[in-house]
Amino acid sequence: MNGSIHERVREHYAGAAIRVLEGGSCCGAEPALGPALYAALERDALPDAAVLASLGCGHPAAVAGLYLSYWLNAASGATIVLVETAAFLVALSLGPRTGLLARLRRRATTAMVPAA
Repeated sequence: MNGSIHERVREHYAGAAIRVLEGGSCCGAEPALGPALYAALERDALPDAAVLASLGCGHPAAVAGLYLSYWLNAASGATIVLVETAAFLVALSLGPRTGLLARLRRRATTAMVPAA
């Protein structure tokens, strides 16, 4: 039983991702939100990574927040916001250009350069 639920959820999100990649909406046939609100030129100007990140980052963090709220017996909305904020802070601190690791890497590189 548990495996069939996982498969149905996986198929649902795979279908949503395919619909988004084809220019549709992840919300169904008559979307009130998402790509349908953008003009065709604006939607085509969005990078593919932005479209994929909306499904790849937002939904798993929301589901993780729901699970955490269940186990902590806390408010689901607040827990989802906390999980999303934590994911944002991790991404911000580990970013390739301005993140903590990038700064440490730059410092190490400049420390190795001999003075002229």
